[in-house]
Amino acid sequence: MTRLDLDCPRECLPLQDWSASLVTHSGQCLLVRPVRDDDRGRLERFLRHVSAEDRRFRFLGETSVCRADQLAAMIDVDHVSTEHFIGCLPHSDSIIASALVTADRDHGVAGVAILIDRRHKNRGFGFALLAHVARFARAHGYKRLISVESAHNSGALAVEQDMGFAVTPMPGGRSLVLVEAEL
Repeated sequence: MTRLDLDCPRECLPLQDWSASLVTHSGQCLLVRPVRDDDRGRLERFLRHVSAEDRRFRFLGETSVCRADQLAAMIDVDHVSTEHFIGCLPHSDSIIASALVTADRDHGVAGVAILIDRRHKNRGFGFALLAHVARFARAHGYKRLISVESAHNSGALAVEQDMGFAVTPMPGGRSLVLVEAEL
């Protein structure tokens, strides 16, 4: 497993709370910040716009529009062992991207689950958001970043492999893979 190359241009440097203005390879901008309690309605709207397939990939099988426990897990974070970043386009308060980061400090591992609104895919937002999460995890002392993905989620796997993540099958044959990288 190779260590991720996480250069960060000046305009992408995080602020104190890890809010940032991320610029994709194609020049698109994504404003990213930690979730707040008042984001509940925006997050519900975001989850309604996400395709059933993307919900299945993000929640590993679940396709319902928005369960209360899923929404609670995305809002009620402690901002220490769990952080949830939301992304919006400039001049908009509509969420188009989400990255939930959970950490296992004892083992030096951070896990990530990313979700992008289907109307905004293939613009580099997933790559930019994953890089931001990796910088966040490294800055907080984590040595590895992992994600459990559906083996059928070719878009996410391509982004992760382009960034340098290794992909290995999960035991049990559930069509899941472990995606991981050293930070």
